[in-house]
Amino acid sequence: MNTSKNDNYSSNCESLGKFFIPTKKDSDEFSETAKLMMKSGMIHKLSSGIYAWLPLGYKILSIVEKIISDKFEDIGFNRMCLPTLHPASLWIETGRYEVYGKEMLKIKDRNESDLVFGPTAEEACVDMVRNKIKLHDLPVKVFNIQWKFRDELRPRYGIVRCREFLMCDGYSFHETEKDALDFYDNVSEAYKEVFDELGLDVISKPAETGEIGGSKSHEFLIESEIGEDTAVVDGVEKSFMELGHIFLLGTRYSEPMNLKVTNSENKTNALVMSCYGIGVSRLVGALVEKYSVENGINWPKNIAPFKITILNMCKDSEKADKTCEKIRRKFSKTTYIVSGKKSPGEKFAVSDLIGSPIKIIIGNKQLESDSVEVRVISDKTHYIKIDEIIDFLDKVI
Repeated sequence: MNTSKNDNYSSNCESLGKFFIPTKKDSDEFSETAKLMMKSGMIHKLSSGIYAWLPLGYKILSIVEKIISDKFEDIGFNRMCLPTLHPASLWIETGRYEVYGKEMLKIKDRNESDLVFGPTAEEACVDMVRNKIKLHDLPVKVFNIQWKFRDELRPRYGIVRCREFLMCDGYSFHETEKDALDFYDNVSEAYKEVFDELGLDVISKPAETGEIGGSKSHEFLIESEIGEDTAVVDGVEKSFMELGHIFLLGTRYSEPMNLKVTNSENKTNALVMSCYGIGVSRLVGALVEKYSVENGINWPKNIAPFKITILNMCKDSEKADKTCEKIRRKFSKTTYIVSGKKSPGEKFAVSDLIGSPIKIIIGNKQLESDSVEVRVISDKTHYIKIDEIIDFLDKVI
């Protein structure tokens, strides 16, 4: 079959900018947030409470993860990586193996050794550092961004209340409770900065320590239609979603697991420990709820998976394809091209679900004047000459 030069160029342009986003018209999920994540091709449901993160969803997840990771490192944490499977013997040391409950998934390996798919990682972290910390090492501050598993009785609301989820969990070890309290307050402030950067209006309030234990804890909550916590704000009881939780653990884990150091007075004391959790995947759900609009999402520039979406409305136009490619090559990791045989309405529907803050429409009418139409969220529509489009985007992106 003969293929024209124009067909070759169009095919090459489309394949270079290919990104798998399987959008769909509807979803049987219960909550509007979960429906929108399914419709926009962010996630795929494998079974009750277990989801695959598709390329678009994983791109957003990675952006949120980096914002959290950068903030943790800014206040002195060192990133590490703990395994998802923990020996049951560690949990037996602290007495949590039998009392944690049915949310803990217990398994055996081929040698009949008992393992736990970690719902949290206090024991694993203590085991990692014990017999390694000396007095001059303190304070030790480490964090882990890893998948956790909790066998929820009733998974719901998509990735907001699911069984496998991505969590950032930090741990700090101190010689005295005063040192631990000072750093606890620093982390609390860092949490607020993370949520501010994401544009989320989060409140902090004292909370029960629950199965984690310790003497003090605070949870970080955002008002939500699918929240399962309640709090009274300005005399009104409202529904909230928990996004983070920090705990002053004291010697709850260091004492039974023999995490001790010898101080300057030659006394051996158990270290004072704290832990700090943020639900990374749950945060994405909160962001989708926050930035959702009637037909899709309006992402702010700092967390948009694609800052630019190009809608190529032309068929078999080398000029349109070259314009798409010109922009894509300059802004390769932040540009998505909607082209192909979809109708104009379908192309706009896809772009609404992707939610880029900048939309570029390339149509025959615009090309007649060597221009493209640019729509910037919170701004007016612009008509920009093709040879000026890169300079314009450099200013607004």
